[in-house]
Amino acid sequence: MKVNQDSRTIKPGEWFVAVKGDSFDGHDFVSDAVANGAAEVLELEELFDLTKKKIREYGPQVIAVTGSYGKTTTKEVVYKVLSSKFKGARTRGNLNTPLGVALEVINGLKQHHQFFVAEVGMDRLGEIKKSCLMISPQIGVLTSVGEMHLEKLGTLENIKQAKSELLVGLPVDGTAVLNWDDGNIREISEKFLGKKIKYGFSSGVDASAGKINNLPILGDKNKQAAFAAYCVGKLFGLEDRDIFSVLRRFKPPKGRLNLTSARNGIKIIDDTYNAGPQSTLAALNVLEDLTGDRKIAILGDMLELGKLEKASHNAVLKEALKVCDLVVPVGDRMQRAAEELGQRRFSSFGDLSFKNDDVVLIKGSRGMKMERFVKRIKSKAAVSIV
Repeated sequence: MKVNQDSRTIKPGEWFVAVKGDSFDGHDFVSDAVANGAAEVLELEELFDLTKKKIREYGPQVIAVTGSYGKTTTKEVVYKVLSSKFKGARTRGNLNTPLGVALEVINGLKQHHQFFVAEVGMDRLGEIKKSCLMISPQIGVLTSVGEMHLEKLGTLENIKQAKSELLVGLPVDGTAVLNWDDGNIREISEKFLGKKIKYGFSSGVDASAGKINNLPILGDKNKQAAFAAYCVGKLFGLEDRDIFSVLRRFKPPKGRLNLTSARNGIKIIDDTYNAGPQSTLAALNVLEDLTGDRKIAILGDMLELGKLEKASHNAVLKEALKVCDLVVPVGDRMQRAAEELGQRRFSSFGDLSFKNDDVVLIKGSRGMKMERFVKRIKSKAAVSIV
C-alpha cells in the first residue's frame, strides 16, 4: 500500500490522504484523486492510526531525533551507522511533521526492517507528542534546544516544553541520548526517569571528543552529530571500529557545513540550509578555525526569532566582525543590524572581488535561499577573481 497526499501525482492503486492546510483543503481534490486511480481515501487521523498499527505489527526499534538545529544531520549519520550492520529505514530529507513521519512509515518501512530513524520536528506545541504517539520510540535523541521557531511559539519556555515532548514520549525503559553541551537540554531532562546517555564536549559525558576528534569531521555541530550516532550504535551493540569506519566516510547532507571549493583555491563553507543564532555562531567558529588569506561571511536573515530578532542579528554580526575580514549582510534584518553597527568591513555581494585562498562562509534561514550565493561564486560569470 502506498499513500499520497497530492491528487495530481497519485498513481492507480495508491491511497489518497485528504489533508487540510492553511491555504488549501485536500477534501476539495478527492474527486481528482479518484479520477487518477486512487483506491481509497483516508482522513488524516486514519493515516495516523494506520501508522501506529504498522509500527506495532512490524516491531522495529524506533529512534526519534529532534532539536532546534542538527536533527537532520544527526538522523542521517545515525541511519548510516546502524545500516552498517542492520536493515532499516528513516524519514527522508526533512519530512519531520506528523504527516511526513506517517507517510514515511507507511511508504518506506518494510517488514524485514530492524530499525526506523525518525526526524520529528515541530512549529507548535503538541506536534512532537503526536509523532511519538504514532511511532512509539524506544530511543530519543535531543540535539539542541534554542530560539528557532520563537516567533511561532512565543517564548523559549514553550520551545523547551515542545522539545521535552520527546522525553515524555519515551517508555519507562526508554533511553534518552542527550547533547550535554546544551544547558536547555540538561534542564528539561532533569525529570526524565529513564536511562540517559550524554554526549558532547562537556565533562562527565558518555561519548566525548576523545573518541571523535581524530575523524575528518568539520565543525563542532557535525562532531556532536557523530557523538550521538556513536551512542546509538553502542546501544545496538556495534563495535567501535565499525562505527568509526562509517563516521570516517560520512558526508553531511547538502547545505549543512559542507566544505567545497571554487576556482583559484576559494574555499566555501556551505551552511545554507537554515540558520538560527546558535548554529550561525557555530558556523563562524568553523570559519575561524580554517586557514585562508581572507575570511568572508555572507550572512542572511535569521527568521522566526520573534522578540529576539534584533538582538540576535546584532549579536551574530558582532561575532562575525571578530572573525571576518569582510561581512556581507543579506536581507532587511541583517542590513538593519549592519547599519546600527556601522563598521567599514560590511560589504555588498556585488562589490566583492574574491581572491585566491579566500574562505567564504554562506549561511541564512531557509527562506533566504542562500544557496544562490554558492552557485554565483562557483559561476565564472558571476564574480571576479583577483
